[in-house]
Amino acid sequence: MSTTPESVPTLWSVADEHFFRVVAHVFSTTFVRGASALLESYDEEPALTLAPAASTPDPARAEPAPARPLAA
Repeated sequence: MSTTPESVPTLWSVADEHFFRVVAHVFSTTFVRGASALLESYDEEPALTLAPAASTPDPARAEPAPARPLAA
């Protein structure tokens, strides 16, 4: 087991593009999807921010509508 942290490049290079074009047909689609899901699980999730609530009144706290007389 290695005790040194991994260093993953954040930018793609021409060599990366060439590698993936060469091996594109080596792996099955199922394998590639599974590997992608596994690698994606290591990504940090962005902090979730809650959108401000819309200005819809709470029905329980709303004032009752004024009474209007019925038409005669």
